[in-house]
Amino acid sequence: SVHTHDCHELMIIREGEANHCINGRQYVLLPGDVYLMRPGDLHEIIVNPSGAIAEVNVLFDFDRLDLNLRDLTTVPGFHTLFSLEPSMREATNFKARLALLLNTLTGSQGGASFLGLTFIDWISYLFVWSFQMFLFMKGVEWIRQFLNWAGPMVYVVMVGLMIIIWVKAGSGLTSEINSIFSGTGSDYSGTSISAFVAIVGTMIAYFAAVVINFGDFGRFVRSESEMKKGNLIGLPINIAFFSFITLIVTAGTVVLFGEQLTNPTDIVAKVNSFPLTIIAAITFFMATVGINLVANFVPPAYDLANLVPSKINFKIGGMITSLIAFPIGALWVAVISQLGMFGFVNTLGSVLAPMYGIMIADYYLIKKQEVDIQDLFSANPDGKYYYTGGWNRKALLAFFPAAIFSIAAVWVPLLASLSGYAWIIGAGLGAIFHYLFSRESN
Repeated sequence: SVHTHDCHELMIIREGEANHCINGRQYVLLPGDVYLMRPGDLHEIIVNPSGAIAEVNVLFDFDRLDLNLRDLTTVPGFHTLFSLEPSMREATNFKARLALLLNTLTGSQGGASFLGLTFIDWISYLFVWSFQMFLFMKGVEWIRQFLNWAGPMVYVVMVGLMIIIWVKAGSGLTSEINSIFSGTGSDYSGTSISAFVAIVGTMIAYFAAVVINFGDFGRFVRSESEMKKGNLIGLPINIAFFSFITLIVTAGTVVLFGEQLTNPTDIVAKVNSFPLTIIAAITFFMATVGINLVANFVPPAYDLANLVPSKINFKIGGMITSLIAFPIGALWVAVISQLGMFGFVNTLGSVLAPMYGIMIADYYLIKKQEVDIQDLFSANPDGKYYYTGGWNRKALLAFFPAAIFSIAAVWVPLLASLSGYAWIIGAGLGAIFHYLFSRESN
């Protein structure tokens, strides 16, 4: 029957097959599987009437163990079992942010699913998708107003969460922060400097798509100084402040809950406060929609509009983007996430790296920040930027070797140590090759 524990439960399957229902979601149990149930997890093993399983169960309470949690986190495999396994188990079952609110309001624990999504998940997904369609129908001004509200709301909740955790963690927070900075409990074997550079490279790659499509947003600024001020506040200052919040919250969860929680929804669930859940769910919903609009919807909407400007405007481009995105999102859990999409996404990011480097080198080093706007949008073979049949062969020649290296860093095991720097190196190679080839041509 469905039950819960006030301690951790470690389950190791030795023989047989069964279904394991955890917090309303079912997972197939096979020999060799290891599951970790955290305090408060509702679970039930459903065995076929004609079958049976053999399992090993270990129940334990961290608070009653005579162990230093900071020392325990240094044991190989600790984070894999106590942080990665529960997180990845939940991450592979997509749950829209709104589902947090609906589950709280209805008391639902999930129920039957279709394509990996429960009824609550489908309602959440359809609502988020419809809301984004609504914003596109209203136009750019509505999207801008929504984003102006979404950003500050996220900060209000995250700062509030940080303060609560800071107060509750007390003096234990300082020692945990020190352990994070010293690398205690990490499987990373490199130096702190190499780790810093790798993380910077990852952050740059994260913003790569938005940076390349910066013109889709920069076109609305009233002056260049306004754009520079917005970039200063929105990028380095914003990232530094949010990173500080993340550090405090992550360190605090170890002190309070005995495990690193990096997903805000998991932290809110641990607090188990109905008012906080309602506020957090609405905020996470706004954040999800805001990120989708900026990174995944606005750029392709403008790209489609530029492709056929006589027939497609921004609204129609957004509608087309939304219609294409719907089946992709609906099939993500059951189909696409099982096909190795992370490799595909990383490869796509690797392709964008040299493209970015070529664009920067071309504008700042080759064209010296002087562009003929009329010729830029002209298809006249005599135009400055028509090149050879509409293609800049020097740029293509610079692109391919840089892209090949970036992609190899993702897939070739010998270059795995460079994967954290693949985007930076790929962009640098693209810029260097393009500058050398174009200068030689000139």
